[in-house]
Amino acid sequence: MNSLTSQTPAWIIYVKQNINSKGNEVLISAAGEDSFIFYYFLKYNKGERLVGGLNMFRSKVFVAVKDKRLSTKVKQILVRDGNQIVGEADDGNAAIRMVRATTPDLIIVDADLPGLGGLEIAKITYEDNVAPSVVLLNNWQLEHIEKKEAEPWMLAWLIKPVTDTNLTASVGVALRNYKRIQELEREIAQLKETIETRKLIDRAKGILMETKSVSEGEAYKLLRRQSMNKCISMGKVAEAIILAHEIGV
Repeated sequence: MNSLTSQTPAWIIYVKQNINSKGNEVLISAAGEDSFIFYYFLKYNKGERLVGGLNMFRSKVFVAVKDKRLSTKVKQILVRDGNQIVGEADDGNAAIRMVRATTPDLIIVDADLPGLGGLEIAKITYEDNVAPSVVLLNNWQLEHIEKKEAEPWMLAWLIKPVTDTNLTASVGVALRNYKRIQELEREIAQLKETIETRKLIDRAKGILMETKSVSEGEAYKLLRRQSMNKCISMGKVAEAIILAHEIGV
């Protein structure tokens, strides 16, 4: 293990302190943005500040698992990896209520939950843009899912038994896939807005060409000049021109 110094990488986003029985040694696990885990070993004197400004959790996680032993194991792995457990439940109905209240970054949900099933929870929380899920499955459940058409809300799943390696990997997959989907949705929304703005500008140009007897290029310059003079977007100027034309101003 390496010593934690002022040269510790700035991209470390979580530091967990676990003081051993001697009272003057600390094991620090630091999680980077790319899902790598680094361990630093540091000796310190009592009363000293160990690390400043690095005590942020990596992700807030809600755990919905019926089996107590499995739930405990999942939580231990998550905490070891630098995550914060913000809530837990052992049935689906309670889980969906608590997830909405705690707004986690990620949900670990067992497909075998009583009440509302884990797959249904994953679907609801994805469609409502609450959080992505890692669904814990048995082999027969995976076979059933694979026979169906792929669903966008199935960002990551994990075949039991759960191990340190496969849970950590599945968490990374779910978070990365969810982030990509959100980025794509933002890009699509921006493209739609651009197209709508272009339609407004074209319509406003047509109004100016008709009412002021100017060319298309001159109409565009008028729109741009108004946009610069009023410090607003050309889309807003176009909306104002269209509205004024419709009400006969």
